[in-house]
Amino acid sequence: MSALIVNLYRYDTGKDKFIDFEELKHMMEKLGAPQTHLCLKEMIKEVDEDFDGKISFREVWTNYFLWHLF
Repeated sequence: MSALIVNLYRYDTGKDKFIDFEELKHMMEKLGAPQTHLCLKEMIKEVDEDFDGKISFREVWTNYFLWHLF
């Protein structure tokens, strides 16, 4: 889990503890898994609980545990 948070900090260029569309796009490219515009939007939508169009570290943390418990 700590590696996930470290990666989020690395790609959070705005240093606001959110991953926005452009940061997610850059992160996926750097991880060797570039995604289409539509796919990136869907990735954000899947974990964006407050519908602000970006992924908070809390949303990642919450969803990480849900994905691993079920």
